[in-house]
Amino acid sequence: SGDVYISPLGDNNNSGQDPESPFQTITHALEAMIIDSLSPSTIYLANGIYSPSSTGETYPLHILNYVSLSGESRDGVILDGEHTMGFWGGLMSLFENSTSTIENITLTHGLAPAGGAIYMNYSTPTLQNLMIKNNYAFNGGGLNMQNSSPLLLGVTIRDNGSDGGGGGVYMENSTPVLSGENLC
Repeated sequence: SGDVYISPLGDNNNSGQDPESPFQTITHALEAMIIDSLSPSTIYLANGIYSPSSTGETYPLHILNYVSLSGESRDGVILDGEHTMGFWGGLMSLFENSTSTIENITLTHGLAPAGGAIYMNYSTPTLQNLMIKNNYAFNGGGLNMQNSSPLLLGVTIRDNGSDGGGGGVYMENSTPVLSGENLC
């Protein structure tokens, strides 16, 4: 289905096919896209805050294989869950995902039992140039990895909380690959 463009100033009635006619929500783009191994797609996010109150964003985002998220800039693209309770991942979840790249985004105010910002199970995504801050979960305030081996490049995880294990990161049967400068 091709690449898709999103902006907080966009409209879900737009085509989403170019930066001049962007959708407003990532959720809408994910629902509208037809994705498979023959047509992988990237969702390009313009700078701005993507939250339930400002854009009508619905969390968590379920990131499927062959879909990548690319923000205009890490400090400019903010996925803000506004402490809305998610289940598997407050802001995003990845299940059996081996192809996605998530890059140049700040993930904040996610809330979930597992993975305040991101929950992954049997996944090997690339997480690059992310700021994961001020999220909360019972296990893995920032990230919760189950049976996963993501590649982390320039990821900062700070000021997250947990009642159980892993205020920043919780791992079970997981071996993340750390490269570049990562801060926890």
